[in-house]
Amino acid sequence: MAGTPEQVADRLQEWFEQGAAYGFNVMPPWLTGGFDLFADHVVPLLRPAAEPFS
Repeated sequence: MAGTPEQVADRLQEWFEQGAAYGFNVMPPWLTGGFDLFADHVVPLLRPAAEPFS
């Protein structure tokens, strides 16, 4: 999947809410940096949606 952080977060949340996925394995497009970008830009957008489940 590719897109802006907002697009990626929206798609992941949509899949979760529709029951298409319960969790995700993140495979960055390159090592040493790809995961950091995901963690820094996408994860913060997903955290508010996850609060009711904690």
